[in-house]
Amino acid sequence: MDIIPFSSTHKEPSAIERAKRIDAMTKERFGVSAAEYYSHNRTPEVQKKIDRALQKETLFYASKHN
Repeated sequence: MDIIPFSSTHKEPSAIERAKRIDAMTKERFGVSAAEYYSHNRTPEVQKKIDRALQKETLFYASKHN
């Protein structure tokens, strides 16, 4: 059986780096932090931002298929 070596130069991102990346993507997409997005007690303002972002995405993708 052959052993396939993995490159030792590839480094997995730390949990903190992954959390920062998730937070940045959430802020970019919805305009709120990941903590606000994943909270079970969202404020009405946060929910409004999320709803607006989803509606904007929906309209964008709907217009692409016409």
